[in-house]
Amino acid sequence: FPVTIGLLEEDKKTREFQKKLSEARYSGHAEDFIREAKRNGTLPENATLSRREAEVAREVKDALTGHETYSGRLAIPYITPSGVVDIRFRTIYNNPDESKYMGIPGAKTTMFNAQAVLTAGNYICVTEGELDTVVLSAKTNHPSIGIPGVNNWKPYYGKILDDFEVVIVLADGDNAGLEFGKKLSRELPNVNLLQMPEGHDVNSIVLQEGGERLNERIRKCFSGQ
Repeated sequence: FPVTIGLLEEDKKTREFQKKLSEARYSGHAEDFIREAKRNGTLPENATLSRREAEVAREVKDALTGHETYSGRLAIPYITPSGVVDIRFRTIYNNPDESKYMGIPGAKTTMFNAQAVLTAGNYICVTEGELDTVVLSAKTNHPSIGIPGVNNWKPYYGKILDDFEVVIVLADGDNAGLEFGKKLSRELPNVNLLQMPEGHDVNSIVLQEGGERLNERIRKCFSGQ
């Protein structure tokens, strides 16, 4: 029974880790604890982390030579059926003195979570950016892709999305978001625009109201209500 014993040992290690993490949270040192566990290779794959702790767990710490500029950023891989085609790096602390996103020099901007196009049914959601796509997929289970800004929309994306009965565009609640929605409405005949309230995006709305509220608004887009 070596496999069973191994699984029990891993479960025990995870429980011990979660207990220590709870103590670190209480003392206000959870992020430092996670960084140390990651550095030592003792961070369980199935650990239960908050959103912020998960970001810390995925942030770039030991960057390769020449990639030091990405240290401390959240690494966001662009994964397709053929593998990882790009990685973007997002600031975690929203420092106004540094760029919010950084990319690998020479990499072409592409659609995020493109594989959703292959598995979606008769509709698909489009968000502005990677994190909004991740949050939408995780909290509502609606199929979604991300376009990192209106200027990164490619004409051939229209051909990819044209076959869906409904394309629900979840635009940010600002002027850029409105322009994003208008552009996609001009490019596609099947767009249903759902703009977030002023100053919000998908991520902030889910944090403020929960996923079910947004889920209801999305359902109305293709139910005719």
